[in-house]
Amino acid sequence: MAVNTVASTHNEKGDLFRWAVGIESSCIPHLSVDQYAWTQHDRFWREDFAKVSGDLGCQWLRYSIHWHLVETAPGSFDWSWSDERIALAEKLGIHLILDLAHFGTPAWLPDAFGDVDFPAALERFSRAFGERYAGRVHSICPINEPLITALFSGDVGLWPPHGKSLATYTVVLSRLAQGLTRSIRALRDTMPGVEIVLCDALEYASADPTTERTASPELLRSMQENVALRNDRRHVVLDLITGRVDAEHRLYLWLIKNGLSVMDLNWFLRNPIEIDLLGLDYYTHSEMELYPCGEQFRQRVPAQLAGLKKTARDYWERYRVPLMITETSCCGPDSRRREWLDFTVNDIRTLRAEGIPVVGYTWWPLLDHLDWDGAMLHQIGKIHEVGIYRLERHQGELRRVPTALVGAYRDLVQGGDEAAGELKPEAPARRAKTDLSSKKKNTMRTPLDYPIIVHCHLRWEGVWQRPQQFISRLGKNHRILFVEGPTLFEGDGGPRYELLPAPDFPNITLMQTHFPRGRFQDGAWVDAERLRLLHEALSGPLAGQFDSPVQWFYDPMAVVSFAGQLGERAVVYDCMDELAQFRFAPPELIHRERDLLQRADVVFTGGRKLWESKTRFNANCHFYGCGVELQHFGKARSNETAVPTDLDFVPRPILGFFGVVDERMDYELIAKLSDANPEWSIVMIGPVVKVDPNSLPVRPNIFWLGRRTYAQLPAYTKAFNVCLMPFALNEATEFINPTKALEYMATGKPIVSSAVPDVVSNFGKVVKIARSHDEFIELCRNAVDGPEEGAIKQGLQMAEENSWESIVASLEGHIKEALARKSSRAEEISLSTV
Repeated sequence: MAVNTVASTHNEKGDLFRWAVGIESSCIPHLSVDQYAWTQHDRFWREDFAKVSGDLGCQWLRYSIHWHLVETAPGSFDWSWSDERIALAEKLGIHLILDLAHFGTPAWLPDAFGDVDFPAALERFSRAFGERYAGRVHSICPINEPLITALFSGDVGLWPPHGKSLATYTVVLSRLAQGLTRSIRALRDTMPGVEIVLCDALEYASADPTTERTASPELLRSMQENVALRNDRRHVVLDLITGRVDAEHRLYLWLIKNGLSVMDLNWFLRNPIEIDLLGLDYYTHSEMELYPCGEQFRQRVPAQLAGLKKTARDYWERYRVPLMITETSCCGPDSRRREWLDFTVNDIRTLRAEGIPVVGYTWWPLLDHLDWDGAMLHQIGKIHEVGIYRLERHQGELRRVPTALVGAYRDLVQGGDEAAGELKPEAPARRAKTDLSSKKKNTMRTPLDYPIIVHCHLRWEGVWQRPQQFISRLGKNHRILFVEGPTLFEGDGGPRYELLPAPDFPNITLMQTHFPRGRFQDGAWVDAERLRLLHEALSGPLAGQFDSPVQWFYDPMAVVSFAGQLGERAVVYDCMDELAQFRFAPPELIHRERDLLQRADVVFTGGRKLWESKTRFNANCHFYGCGVELQHFGKARSNETAVPTDLDFVPRPILGFFGVVDERMDYELIAKLSDANPEWSIVMIGPVVKVDPNSLPVRPNIFWLGRRTYAQLPAYTKAFNVCLMPFALNEATEFINPTKALEYMATGKPIVSSAVPDVVSNFGKVVKIARSHDEFIELCRNAVDGPEEGAIKQGLQMAEENSWESIVASLEGHIKEALARKSSRAEEISLSTV
């Protein structure tokens, strides 16, 4: 029996039971999902491996290869990533149960698991992997949870290729099963004695036991049929690859009806394959109970779980293959997780006492993971308390903090077979970043006017706001260097910079600087080093491109480093916010902004109240509020615009927001809004910054989606019934003039806002203004029930009159006037000295 051979070969103590842990490794390159990066395992993987073997004493680790990092292009392999990790596992005495694909494929498979080339691609990768690591890796799971992958990719449309029907589900299902079969054959060809593990979601459906007394005969029959179908579908992948789905199979006609061809089914019958170990992934939500609701039925987690002692037995009786719990955990405080550990381990002991060969148990994961409540599409950095080690944020790091499970799990590991319970005899089982300096000069468009160096506290690739709107348009006529504020790194090494092209904007170059965290408190040193790095870039790869520039500031903190240091022809300050009133603003920011205001040849402000404040310090100060790309946000009114997949399952009506989620939000208002009407869905789109994602209000009808690209916003807004601006009235919002106001107007949706001063003064005729939480809720209710068409029409007209292009043209006019005045003064001074 392969599983016992492997276990006894690699466990020095001779214990056959595998106490294992897993490191959450979901990776979907198409969606920028990477749990290794989100949990910072990509930075601290050596320390995490050491916790497995040292702190816990585990000899088994369920882990995953990042396929896209190894096979960087079809047939092109870079093994450095996997070489390092496999070598460390060997050094620490850790036996890997290794996934080759964990929910994602390389992006060069455009349709991911549904791609026509996927089965051949996985076979090629498996063969190359086997040839490299034969004799070193002994347990492999080719595809993690194919059932969930097929469901989320082919049926509910959350993951690529975003299929949303049973017809696309069966296509993805067939590709997955063919890929599994071909991968297993390639691995067995190249890795003699390899153990093949199929890790899949354990599922168990039942009906509410009181249903027979409460449901009509028709509803009862419908529920019973649905329970039977669910309990058959959970076996479909393994039944396909083992050649069980013939004309007598309960799902044969169902699969054909929903698009799987007879030829595909015959292929599986002619190419059966066996596995060595069946891995079951079991959670509280693995069990579903159907219950009547009027003349329909719904599903819920049963109040009393059947547990592994019932659900795992079903799999054993069907396949007679050794079982391992390859994932289990629950979310919550240490006490709840300890209860779940005891509950599931006791079920393992019961199964083994009955002769069912459960040969291993895996707490998944070693560390808390992030953003799994929205299938990883809601990327806000929310930490889920599921790990043996808790993740805690500290100065940019996610620290690994031991929980009470560390000691409890270490005791189980040390207990070996005895802790798992005696296995009684039963029926026998079957066994690169771009280097700008190397680019040709003619890849840059010929600038039509003076060069501009921009100093900005925001990232170019962040939320698309005022700086990006202005600078992208200025880039049509100017060569621009966009210098981002410093980022920090841990460890040794001096400051460094990178130059990157701005995608789609050939005249714009991005400069990113990186500083060691340990020295960043030394302000004078940081100021000097920022200037040194910029001089180095301007005299090196950017030589001659930014002579006599206009220096354009969004970041007042940069004034000490750069103003007056680059032979600039003018200084521009675009004051988009009262940054000194934002959370975590450095205390010296106020003084540096005063310095910048005095140095600036022209000042622009993003709000009227900001203009009133800054004009006291600079007479050449002009108020230019928000603009809007009318055609872009007008897509929300087009029938051709498709609502994104992850909103398909959000109940209507939707009250939505997009923007940065930070200290400016009124979180108490958002909670009250959701509580006012459970039928409303509150959708919040945007990155979470400067607030703990775990402090956000949690309600069944609040959806924190995280960041979406600027290009995606119209499609999301199309689904909104009401557009929200739920700002708190505090110091951080006293001077803001939200860019989203005009963007909302361009979508043709009703808008409700709290009484932010600039919103009241600039948009009060269109936006419904609330001066209390109760009034905000009432205005939302009115907007849902009957949008005011007159205000919407007026909003569209206001959007048409405020394009970004017209604002940028006015800004350039002011700059040219300032340059002309400076030139005239210089000429007067020159004549007076003759």
